[in-house]
Amino acid sequence: FVHTPAPVTHAVGYAPWSQRSYVLLVEDDCLDVFFFLTNASSEKHNAGADILSQYTALTGRAPVPPLWSTGVILSKAYYKTSEEILEVAHEVRERHMPCDVITFDGRAWQDTQTRFAFEWDAARYPDPKAVIDELKALNFKICVWEYPLVSTQHPWFKEFASKRWLLT
Repeated sequence: FVHTPAPVTHAVGYAPWSQRSYVLLVEDDCLDVFFFLTNASSEKHNAGADILSQYTALTGRAPVPPLWSTGVILSKAYYKTSEEILEVAHEVRERHMPCDVITFDGRAWQDTQTRFAFEWDAARYPDPKAVIDELKALNFKICVWEYPLVSTQHPWFKEFASKRWLLT
């Protein structure tokens, strides 16, 4: 493991030296390298697992994702109103259907003319907190789609454009 922020070139089987060579070029004055060793003397010994264990002990191990994130996710093109998504959520629970996550597509909760401005459509979702609270009470995790842009129809667009905050 080469521990450096500098550019690194790895050359496996570097032909000018040998087909069994490994060349490492670190574009820095400092070299910080970790070697992982294993004893593969027995047939039952898993050298790869041993090396991986040493490597992840040094660099960190990924946490196990929460169980709900691997479960059933309820999604559709979009729910037109808060009443519709709540009706569906209640029906899923009444039918004892397995479901861990319910999604709000970006078209579901945003004003279709000025969408993508990180605001709930007040006409269709007058009290978004109450909707979220009810879904949580039904034991749903919430996934809210967001698109990182501002519609040309939104009042923010002209302001953002004048300040050169938009990537085009």
